Amino acid sequence: MKRKIIFITICTMLAFTACKKNKTTPQQPIDEVIYPSYSMMKTGNYWIYRIYELDSNYATFDSLNTTDSIYVEKDTVIAGQTYYKYCQPEAAGSAVYTVKFLRDSLDYIVTSSGAIQFSSADFVSIFYTHYRIDLQHNISPMDTPFYLKEQMGDRNLQIIVPAGTYVTNSWQTTYFENAYFAQYGPVIRKTNIRYSAGIGKVSEILPYYLSDPNYRERRLIRYQLK
Repeated sequence: MKRKIIFITICTMLAFTACKKNKTTPQQPIDEVIYPSYSMMKTGNYWIYRIYELDSNYATFDSLNTTDSIYVEKDTVIAGQTYYKYCQPEAAGSAVYTVKFLRDSLDYIVTSSGAIQFSSADFVSIFYTHYRIDLQHNISPMDTPFYLKEQMGDRNLQIIVPAGTYVTNSWQTTYFENAYFAQYGPVIRKTNIRYSAGIGKVSEILPYYLSDPNYRERRLIRYQLK
């Protein structure tokens, strides 16, 4: 009788333990992270910019009677992903357009080749470094006009352009120039492409000549977003 009571007790305890183990807390759904778009890639979107000339300290020097337009022509599928054909003048006021295929990928803007063009979250990484080699000119003592690095720069910087006031994040390129070019201006120079969430590119300092201490910058004057 005593053994029977012990057996029943053990069975009861095992059943209770099994019930406890089977009781689980319902899993809470993981919220999907939604990243704001800084590219605003959609067919038919466009942005109009006025060109300004800046001095070597990035102060406005003059407003040029020149405008540029940038637009999204169409979308296409590349390697299973949808990219947008992004067209912009290759230089200020140029009728020749360069084309990139871009898309948003989490907090990044990336090209169809996987190159990062912008990040709204990573302000630590240096994404690219590059040496420019010049074999056509006698640049003593080296044949490297400059070394550059690309990374995110100013974060949540408020700027004013003709289209309004915007909070922006910047894709920044820093040029470390050969000392030979010190006669023309600073040896370390920076260019910024500033994007605003829900708007796109708000301003952009354009490529410059090493022999020119001044810059040219696109500033947004109007846009259409669909």
